[in-house]
Amino acid sequence: FAKAFVTKDSKFLAGDQLTIADYKVMPFLFGLSLAFVEKKTGVKLSPRLAQYVEDMMPLMKTSGILTSNGGFSIKEFVESKTDFPDYEGAAIVVGEGLASLGVQTGAAKKDEKAAKIHGMPASANSVAAVLCAMDAGVGGLEFCNLMEGAHLKPEYLAKNAFHQIPVFEDSEGYC
Repeated sequence: FAKAFVTKDSKFLAGDQLTIADYKVMPFLFGLSLAFVEKKTGVKLSPRLAQYVEDMMPLMKTSGILTSNGGFSIKEFVESKTDFPDYEGAAIVVGEGLASLGVQTGAAKKDEKAAKIHGMPASANSVAAVLCAMDAGVGGLEFCNLMEGAHLKPEYLAKNAFHQIPVFEDSEGYC
């Protein structure tokens, strides 16, 4: 993501203009930019992503809602979680690729080929997970028709009590 969209030559995600893409990603990156998050989770932004957040804050006229909103802004909410212990260990840097994190990719379990992603093709969140599972060769779409209430049936609620999509189910039925 960072290498493709937050380049040194581009101020905004889509080039030289502030777009909806910048507004979409900003709350997530802002949260990860907080020193408190690094202290408690060991996760921090790469220098380029941190600079992006710093550059965006004054350009987004309403960005103050991220820092102050009667105790319910992202910053206020995160910093209220003082009961969590401090993270011990090396920080994980977001924006430098999976290889830099030592993350292994591939099937969650050896020889997984029949995982199901419960969702609908019209759901971007579901399809993103389905595309990933299909490209990795570990599974595919299990249609969950929200329009007919399939997500409210007892067998689906046993998989996800919050009745949301997508839901990942491995070949042994673990969700």
